Amino acid sequence: MSILSHKYKPHIDGLRALAVIGVVFFHYFPKIMRGGFVGVDIFFVISGYLISGIIFTEVQTGKFSFIDFYMRRARRIFPALILMLCTAITFGWFVLFPPDFMMLGKHTAGGVAFISNFLFWQESGYFDANVIDKPLLHLWSLGVEEQFYIFWPLLVFIFIKFKRGLLALLVTVVFLSFISNIILSYIDSNTGFFLPFGRFWQLLTGAGIAYYEFTKTNKLNELGENTPKIFFGYEHLICVLGALLILSSLFLLSDKLVYPSFWAVVPTFGAAFIILSGQKAWFNRVVLSNSLLVFIGLISYPLYLWHWPLISFTHYIYDDRVPSVVRVFLIALSVALAWITYKFIEMPIRKQKSSSAVVIGVSTICFLTGLFGYVIYVKNGFEMRYETYLRQIVNFNGTEASKFMTDSKCFVPSASNTQLLKDCANTPSDPSLPTLMVLGDSYAGHLYAGLDARFSTQWNVRQITSSGCAPILNLKSRIQPTCPELNAQIFKILKDNPPKRVIISARWHLYDWKKIGSTLDYLRQIGVEQIYLVGPAPEWTQSLNRILYNVARKSSATTPISDHITLGLKPEIALLDDQIREFAQAYKVRYFAPRSVMCNENGCLAYVNGNSGALTAFDYGHLTKDGSLYLGSRFPD
Repeated sequence: MSILSHKYKPHIDGLRALAVIGVVFFHYFPKIMRGGFVGVDIFFVISGYLISGIIFTEVQTGKFSFIDFYMRRARRIFPALILMLCTAITFGWFVLFPPDFMMLGKHTAGGVAFISNFLFWQESGYFDANVIDKPLLHLWSLGVEEQFYIFWPLLVFIFIKFKRGLLALLVTVVFLSFISNIILSYIDSNTGFFLPFGRFWQLLTGAGIAYYEFTKTNKLNELGENTPKIFFGYEHLICVLGALLILSSLFLLSDKLVYPSFWAVVPTFGAAFIILSGQKAWFNRVVLSNSLLVFIGLISYPLYLWHWPLISFTHYIYDDRVPSVVRVFLIALSVALAWITYKFIEMPIRKQKSSSAVVIGVSTICFLTGLFGYVIYVKNGFEMRYETYLRQIVNFNGTEASKFMTDSKCFVPSASNTQLLKDCANTPSDPSLPTLMVLGDSYAGHLYAGLDARFSTQWNVRQITSSGCAPILNLKSRIQPTCPELNAQIFKILKDNPPKRVIISARWHLYDWKKIGSTLDYLRQIGVEQIYLVGPAPEWTQSLNRILYNVARKSSATTPISDHITLGLKPEIALLDDQIREFAQAYKVRYFAPRSVMCNENGCLAYVNGNSGALTAFDYGHLTKDGSLYLGSRFPD
C-alpha cells in the first residue's frame, strides 16, 4: 500500500466554499438557491475524505493515537463553537422570551454534547416554518459528524491492524446506511434527515475516495506529467460531471422533496467526483482554486456557525418580515465574523505548541458553556429577567398553545392517507345528527375547537384541514405541494356523502381567493345545503405576545392593558374583509367575519376574559384554543 499524500489541495477549499454558499443562500434567499441545503451533504463527503485519509495513513504507519485524534478534533471544533454559543446565549438573554431562551439553553447543552440532531429530530422538521426561531438548528450536522467519528477511527484501526477487509467494511456500511436512509426518509422524513446512520453513507463516500487514493498503485502515481491523454480526459470528464451534479442540486432540488432519500445521491456523488478528479482537472484548477473561493472555503466552518444565529435572531425581532437589504447586511456580517474567528481564534489556537493545555482549556470552557445552557433550561429561561407584571406575556409558549390544532388527526399533513380522509369526513359522533364540515388551511383548523363546542349537540362537527392548502379546486400552493391531490380527494369524498353544512376558511391573502367561486359552485352541485364563507381573522405584524410586550413595557403594573389594541395590526386585513364580504353576497352564500366579533373602534381583541386571561392568538394570527372558543361561541346558527 502507498502512503496517502496530505499535500494541500486548494480545490477542496473551493468545494467547501460552494457548500457553505449554498447553505447561506438557502437560509437567506431560498428562491435564488432553493436546493442550497445540500451544502451539508457536500460537507459530509469532504469531512469523510479528509479525516479518513489521515486515519488510514497514521494507522498504516503506526503513528495513530486515539487521544491525538480527538485532541485535534477538539482544537478544530471547539474554539469557534464556544465563541458562537456564548454570543448566542448573551444575545438571547436580552432578546428571547423565557420559553425561547429555555430552548436555547437546551440546544446549547445539546450542541456541546453533539446530540443536536437527536433533539431537533424530536422537536420538528428541518424545513418546518417555525425552525427559524431556533438559533442553533444548524448544529445538527455537527452532531452527525462527531457521532460518526466516535466509531469510525476504531473500526479502521481494527481492520487495518488485523489485516481484515477494510474495503468490505466500507461497502457494507455504505450499503446499510444508504438503505436505512431510503427507508427512514419515506417512513418519516425528519428521521431520515436528522438521524446519523441514514447519513453515514455520505461521510463514507468521502472515506471511500480516501481509501482509493490510499491503496492505488505507485505505478499510477509515478506517471505524473506522463499521464496518458485518455486518463487526463477522464479526470476532466468526472470533474465536469461532478460540477453539473452539484450545481443542479443547488438550483433544482427543493425542500418540497422527500429528502435525503435517493435525491441525496446527486450532491453526494457530485462532491465525490470533484474530489476524485484531483487538482489538475480544469474546473478544480481554474474555478475552485481561485483565491476568492479558497478564502471562503478557509472560513467556511465559522461562516456556517455564524450565519444561522444571525438570521434567526433577526427574524425573531422582525417576525418574518426581514427586509432583503437587512439579509444582505447579515451575510456580510457573517463573513466578517467568520474571518475574525478564523484569523484571531482558530489560527492562533492551531499554532499553539502546548496542544494538551489548549485542548484541556477549550474543552473545559466548552463543557461549562454546555452546563450553563442546561442551567438556563432547568431554570425555565430565567423569567426573573422580567418584571412580575410582564411574565404572563413573556412566558407564553406559542408552540404549546398551537397543539390543540396541530395534534388533531384531521389536521392532515398531506394526501397520502386516503383512509384517514374518509374517516375524517364520514365517521359521525352521532348518526342521528346532520354533518357540519370545516374545510380549509390552518385558518380553518384553528376554528374547529370553537365550532365543535358551539354545535356539537346539533351537528356532527367534522374537519379536513391542512396547512397551506385552501379549499380551492386545482389550487397550486407554494406551502403545500400536495394541495391539488389533497383537494381532489376531499371533494371526491364529499361528493359520495355530502355534508349538510360546510364552513370554509383560509388565510385568504396567500391565495387567488376569488377562485373559491369554483368550490362554492361544486359544493352546491353535490347537494350541500348551507355554505358559510369565513373572512380573514385579525393579523399582527409580529406574534401577539411580542406586540403585547411592547405595549406593556411602556405602561406599568398599575396600568392595565386594554383588551383591544391597535399596535401592530395589519390594516390590509380590513380591506380584504370588505372584498370577501361583497364576494359572498354576490355568490349568495352566508358570510361570517371574525373581525366583526373581535374588533371595534379601539382595535382588535388581544385577550379573552380581560388582560389577566388568555391571549387570542398564539402567533401573528392563528387563534389559541381560548380564542377559538370565544369566536365559535358567537358563530350564528
